[in-house]
Amino acid sequence: MTGRLTTRDGVALSYAIMFFRYLEPNGVVLYPASFSVIDESSGRFFSERRLERAGFGLAKATTGELDIRVGDWHLRETTAAGAQPAFDVEAKLIGITLTIHGLARKRQFVIRATPSEQDEYSSISCNGQLAIDGRARSVHGKAWLDHEMSNSPGSTFGAFAQFRVQLDDGREIYVENADSLGGRIAHRYAYLVERDGTVETLEPASYGIGERPGATWLSPHTRTKYPDIWGLQVDGKTDLLSLEPVSYDQESPARGSGLSYWDGAVDVYDVGSQGGRLGSGYVLMLRPSKPRNP
Repeated sequence: MTGRLTTRDGVALSYAIMFFRYLEPNGVVLYPASFSVIDESSGRFFSERRLERAGFGLAKATTGELDIRVGDWHLRETTAAGAQPAFDVEAKLIGITLTIHGLARKRQFVIRATPSEQDEYSSISCNGQLAIDGRARSVHGKAWLDHEMSNSPGSTFGAFAQFRVQLDDGREIYVENADSLGGRIAHRYAYLVERDGTVETLEPASYGIGERPGATWLSPHTRTKYPDIWGLQVDGKTDLLSLEPVSYDQESPARGSGLSYWDGAVDVYDVGSQGGRLGSGYVLMLRPSKPRNP
C-alpha cells in the first residue's frame, strides 16, 4: 500500500508499506516487509526492512481475508458487511508512527497474468495520524493497494518497473514492465481506470513510457543506477506526462542476499505548454545486480 498525505498546515508526506509471504523449499514460511516515509518538505527519508518467520507471534497472515502482520506493522481489511472496502495500516519505526484508515472509492480491478494474479484498489481516500520525532499530525490523502498472488518459485526478472499514477482529474494509470535476466521482454501491460471506475486495458501500441536518456541517479548505498525521470503518454487520453521523484534517495537497500529496490513517490507534470502538476504516483524499480570484483 502506497500513499500521499498532507497535514493540516500543508506539509506533504508519502509512505510505502510492503508485506511478502513465501514458502521456502524446507517448509518454512517467511515474512519479509518494508516500511518507508518521506517528508517531502525536508527530504528526510525514513526506511526499515524486516524479516520474520511464521510462529512465535512475530508474523502471521490469514488466507480468507487480507490481514497480515510483521511485528508491530499491520495491514488489514476492515470492511463491514455491505460497505465499501476499507483498510487499516499501523506501523512504527525509529522516529515514525503511522496510523491510517482508508476507504476504497472505486471497485477492485484484477490483473491476471500467468503465473500470478493481482488485485488492485487504485483510489483509496485516507485519513489518520503520522508522528515524526514525537510530533503527531493529522493527515489526509489518497492511497493505492496492490495485492499480488503467485505460485512462481522465484523471480526470474532482470529489470522490473511498476508505475501507479493517480491523476488529479480522478483517473489512474497502471503500467508494469519486466525484462528477463537475459534482457528480453518478459511482459508489458497497462490499464487506465476512468473516473467512474471503468477499467480499460491498454494495448502496447496505445501508450508509451520511457526513461529520459542520460537522466539517472546513482545510489550511494548500493551503487545501482536508477532512472530519475520518466515520460508517459496514453494516446487520445493524456498529453505527454513527466514522472519526477519528490526525492532521489528513496531506495530500500538489501541486507545480505536480499533484493535492493527503489520504491518512491513521484509527482506528475504536464510536459506541454502549461507545465503544471497533474497528479502523483509511486514507482517501484528493480535493477539487475552487478557482480562484485573479487
